[in-house]
Amino acid sequence: MVAEFWDSWVPCVTHGEPFAVVVNGDVIEGVHHRATSQISHNLEDQCQIAYDVFAPILDRCDGRFFMIRGTPAHVGEQGVYEERLAKQLGAIPNEEASSRAMSCGRRSAATAWPTSTTTSAPRPVPSTRRRP
Repeated sequence: MVAEFWDSWVPCVTHGEPFAVVVNGDVIEGVHHRATSQISHNLEDQCQIAYDVFAPILDRCDGRFFMIRGTPAHVGEQGVYEERLAKQLGAIPNEEASSRAMSCGRRSAATAWPTSTTTSAPRPVPSTRRRP
């Protein structure tokens, strides 16, 4: 199913044009809320699994790879493991980031550490409107 997505669907909808891949945060599960459902509570294991999932995608997007920082519950207050993973994967850094905004808990599209490889963005609020 994954191969069909990348080999058939993506080329079809992009009409063969270049595209970017954006990983929308919480790339690792972390250890939170006393959850026991993780494959491993070891954050190194979680990072290796995430790397193994995303590494094959890098060639397909020709380096146009972005990561948005996840929530503190999953990736920790500073997102250290997610940050390191973004660097390992070669995510495009957010050079205009502001560490002060992140430390104050505000989340916006332009907040992350200076020269960071992750960006923080607000989470979309699900619509409660029923679709026909």
